[in-house]
Amino acid sequence: MDKRADLSLAGQIGINTRLSKMTAEQRQAMTDAANAGWLARFERQVDPDNTLDPEERRRRATYARHAYMQALAKRSVAARQKAKAHRLRQQLAELEAEAGDDDGSAA
Repeated sequence: MDKRADLSLAGQIGINTRLSKMTAEQRQAMTDAANAGWLARFERQVDPDNTLDPEERRRRATYARHAYMQALAKRSVAARQKAKAHRLRQQLAELEAEAGDDDGSAA
């Protein structure tokens, strides 16, 4: 396992251990704070001068967050497709190498 995957798994273990010791109200409070911070990021993006009506700012921020997540998903698909193509090229090269070995060993 590479270092990045190892760190990710360690983080998942840590958060799940923490969540297992919390009440439903504590878990909700933790996620509410995180979600508010996440939405605030997009509110600053769509209304940097803080001139919009709060409801309009929140509506636009919600759309900006959706667009961000869709772009992230698109990049994820592209990365998975690239990785799959790489694996297939490797498999093809291995099969070609095996076929080349078989041609010379029949004599």
